[in-house]
Amino acid sequence: MSADPGLYGNLHEHREMHRDNRIRPENSRPRTRRGPDRLNERQTHIVTLLAEGASDVQIARRLYIGQRTVQREVASLMSQVGAASRFALGAEAALRGWL
Repeated sequence: MSADPGLYGNLHEHREMHRDNRIRPENSRPRTRRGPDRLNERQTHIVTLLAEGASDVQIARRLYIGQRTVQREVASLMSQVGAASRFALGAEAALRGWL
């Protein structure tokens, strides 16, 4: 059984329109940046040290906190701003003026 070319064409066009964000379903909202506008003191130090290239161990030693605490803070910040990597977190921090 083959699909009707008209139906396929309509589905393809619909998908392309969504991909280009020319139309948006009624119940969806435009994507906005999430996360805090400001960081607390510890988060500021962690983001700054990350931007300098420090490892979790180095950050923990510099701030006198545990390595797991650093990992949790970094994971939390990444989640809050929607960053998929530490690099993306650094880029987002720069865009938000945190550095």
